[in-house]
Amino acid sequence: MKYSTKVEQKDYEDFYSKLKDGLFLVAQCHLDNLKKTQSATAVGGGDAEVKALDKEIQDLYNELHQDSIISRHTHSENYLPSNTCLDKFVEVLQDPDFHAFESEYHLSKRLKLAEKDWRLAIQLLKHTASTLKILKLGSKEQQSKYVSAWFRMVSVCAQELRHGASIWKELSQKHFQSQILSDSRGKQYVLALGEIYRVG
Repeated sequence: MKYSTKVEQKDYEDFYSKLKDGLFLVAQCHLDNLKKTQSATAVGGGDAEVKALDKEIQDLYNELHQDSIISRHTHSENYLPSNTCLDKFVEVLQDPDFHAFESEYHLSKRLKLAEKDWRLAIQLLKHTASTLKILKLGSKEQQSKYVSAWFRMVSVCAQELRHGASIWKELSQKHFQSQILSDSRGKQYVLALGEIYRVG
């Protein structure tokens, strides 16, 4: 199977489309590796381990089939090594045009971890699929505006959370936390920070 990871730097839809394919391959490699481990364990006679691997294989298989993730892919033994695929995406994410996605989702770090953790690979695959649906709703100019708007919103949220954490740290050092939480305005402030955290 030939697989190109070349991405047009400013084309978010192209990037996410290729990332989805790359993550599918990584998840499929995880599935193949689990099956190989299961076979080797079965030969060794570890019944409990085999049952645990059976469940893990079934869980991963079910996740891959959820939302028709697997439907457009055909099984192939000729996968690129997972690190070869994902390293290219990590490189692209260093470009300033992808700064908003990188700062919002920490994709570089998560992509590196996805090579070792199938659950994270599936989580990223779902994120990629939903982001791709959103990006397909508009033109490249609209995509760029969408990313910029999210980046500005997340930046403001992060700034407000840092400010709130600074205030809370200062109050903690002076042992005023219980007084703040007993006041209705203090409670509202803490709840508002929680809402900002949830949005951001």
